Amino acid sequence: MAKRFCADIETDGLLDTVSKIWCLVIQDVDTGEVFKYTDYSGGKYPSLNDGLKKLEEADILLGHNFIGYDLVVLKRLKNWQPAEKTRVTDTWILSQLS
Repeated sequence: MAKRFCADIETDGLLDTVSKIWCLVIQDVDTGEVFKYTDYSGGKYPSLNDGLKKLEEADILLGHNFIGYDLVVLKRLKNWQPAEKTRVTDTWILSQLS
């Protein structure tokens, strides 16, 4: 079975000013399990780099404005992008279809 994750990042700005990723949250669509990652918790949560490793497990990534924002920021600030095999579904794009 394909591993499906829904993911979201929270940052300190829009694309033209973003300089920090405050957190990454991932939910396994099939189990409901939620994973939280940040570099700003004093060790309470795993690091953002741990979260990016978790994202690499996904066969399918879902997110709102994920292509137009989250992936751009992850590439710019963390030099990360999903593997070619990973299918990305952006719910913002889907919301624009009638």
